[in-house]
Amino acid sequence: MINDMPRGEQYGRAIAAAVRQLSKRPDVVAQGGVVALDIGTGSGLLSLMCAQLQGMREIHACEMNDALCAVAREVIASHGSSCCPVKVHSSVSTKLELPAKVDLLFCEVFDAGLLGEHALPTIMHAKKALLKEDGILIPSRATVWGQLVEAPALLERFGVPRPPEGVVMSGALLRGSERYTCETMSSVPHVPLSEPVELVKLDFRNTETLGANLGAWIDPPVEMRATRDGSAHALVYWWELELDEAGSCRINSAPGTGCDSWQQAVRPLVAPEPGAAGVAVRKGDELLLHLRVQVDRFDFVLEDVEGQRTADEPCLLEEATCCPSTKAAKQRPELLLEEEELLRFNDAEHWEVVRCAIDRALASLPSGMPAQVVDISEAPLPMALLLAAGCCERAQRPLDGGVAGMRGETERRAAAALLLDNLSDEGLERVSLLLASPLQVIQVALPAPFPPVDPRHRTGSSAAVPAALVLCEDLVEASGALRSGVLEDLATVWRCCKGQVLLDRQIRVVPEAITLKLTLIESPELERRTRVVERPGGVDVSNVNALSVPVFLGLEESCLQPRRLSLEVEALTLPLGSEDFLKALIVLDAEECRQKTGRPNLLKVRLTATSAGRVHGIQTDFRWPLADEIRDKPVAGRRKMIAGILWPNDGKGCPWVEVGDSIVVSVRYSPARGLVVTPVCVERRQRPSSA
Repeated sequence: MINDMPRGEQYGRAIAAAVRQLSKRPDVVAQGGVVALDIGTGSGLLSLMCAQLQGMREIHACEMNDALCAVAREVIASHGSSCCPVKVHSSVSTKLELPAKVDLLFCEVFDAGLLGEHALPTIMHAKKALLKEDGILIPSRATVWGQLVEAPALLERFGVPRPPEGVVMSGALLRGSERYTCETMSSVPHVPLSEPVELVKLDFRNTETLGANLGAWIDPPVEMRATRDGSAHALVYWWELELDEAGSCRINSAPGTGCDSWQQAVRPLVAPEPGAAGVAVRKGDELLLHLRVQVDRFDFVLEDVEGQRTADEPCLLEEATCCPSTKAAKQRPELLLEEEELLRFNDAEHWEVVRCAIDRALASLPSGMPAQVVDISEAPLPMALLLAAGCCERAQRPLDGGVAGMRGETERRAAAALLLDNLSDEGLERVSLLLASPLQVIQVALPAPFPPVDPRHRTGSSAAVPAALVLCEDLVEASGALRSGVLEDLATVWRCCKGQVLLDRQIRVVPEAITLKLTLIESPELERRTRVVERPGGVDVSNVNALSVPVFLGLEESCLQPRRLSLEVEALTLPLGSEDFLKALIVLDAEECRQKTGRPNLLKVRLTATSAGRVHGIQTDFRWPLADEIRDKPVAGRRKMIAGILWPNDGKGCPWVEVGDSIVVSVRYSPARGLVVTPVCVERRQRPSSA
């Protein structure tokens, strides 16, 4: 947000105007100047902008994050005596104790949904307990705007409307853990079905009225007119802050306004389940949007032309209409999923890759040999196990059950309902859902089958010891990064089975290999999202960069718009399905090599520029076998997340490369950190000297 110059400019103008106004008051003059409070100071930017103004006496900056507090103190100290005193308090504002109430209170504690960072209780408490009765509050007001959109893909942020082919998911209610998501709507395929309309105004100066109306449905509801035929899947909403009382300083988070700090909020209008359809509307239809303000969010219920009301949560329907939700929905076990988990479950291309990999692993086994599935994924549901069961059935290979680890009892209940929908009674008897980590599952299920079966109970081809089909479908996370600890889990698989593979049991791992590919990228947007590069109001807060991590992950490619400066280079391939995997890790483990040979053995890879540009990062792409063939198919609305390495924050900035220049990187393995990619140096291509 620091790099958002319009945001900094508007806050700076509003604060300057307030200080000028307050400086004329006799009581402020008598006390020696304006005393201000900055809530959620972060880097200390707004405090420093205020501290440089004439007429200031003292500023209290409040920040609940200890690490940011330390940075704010360092940033403020680096500006020396050119500012009025700024005291940084490591505390939440509701527990802050000041010598006296302040003249000026400013805060920036808003998210894309306006209220998600508890802005309302923060402001209501501060205005009553910390601000003088005639003090000035920034911001002054907020207006929320909304628009109906047709965008089936948005439902995937809240549930699993697009499960893997052949998997029935009606037994459990899978929902997103967040009531709304934050989206850059300019990059999301959607069709507007109404004009933007004003939903609600919030006057932060009148906290008594705000408090009295919390939790109450606003009457009358908001009228929305459909501008075209379609299916309304979601309500997109955004806000405009009026920082000063006159409304001359404003910040607007609407799509396409140039505000970089906030995205737009999206709330589904229907339950995001398989086969979910939006609210059917026709051009000219009048719809009513019922709305209420909660402490940390807005609730919405849409009423169509026939008086039917729809919402993504049954409880909202009951409260707004007294219509009973279905008993089946209430009886189903509910599982809340994080955004990345939803992204994975709705990724049909990923599950097709998994299915193909399982088919290939099963085809490599001797004919008639039964298989037992050992799912060591950390996913909340054993989706890969279900796919393996289907693959065995199609290949007419005996399935000798399976085992998967669950995080907790809630996940186990949902997984049991999922298995009940998809497996036969015989299959259910042979599947074990353990409250266990991947490592514990490995120790239980390898090298001997789990649960143990008396060989006398086996008949025909099933008398053979079943092969272990080890599944690790979430090896590469939806964020694009390698899952933490996953390589060590797979190493444990081979350590458990070492020396016994050929004698007792055959092992197959899915995926059988993983390939790391590297590419130099130029992306000013990546730099802006990960580093401080601007100086709002002339204030330098680049000390914040000390907190930046050397990697990025889970960023949408469509937002970053990276430009490739080199060809994609294959750095290494790890043979996960072979005992050679252990040898490969030893070679990459710099510390182990140092102990054995006296020197580290670093794999070095050279990335040669094919285009001139500034290297902001190195994209890391982990690929399964067959993934290129399947994932290269265009899929409308698919979100592609990318991950990689940022150029080191060494104070010299990101290097410029010409065609032929090379960036050398090292790749090593650490049991604690996994694969670590590090830029080593820039090698310049020799160019003929001018005569």
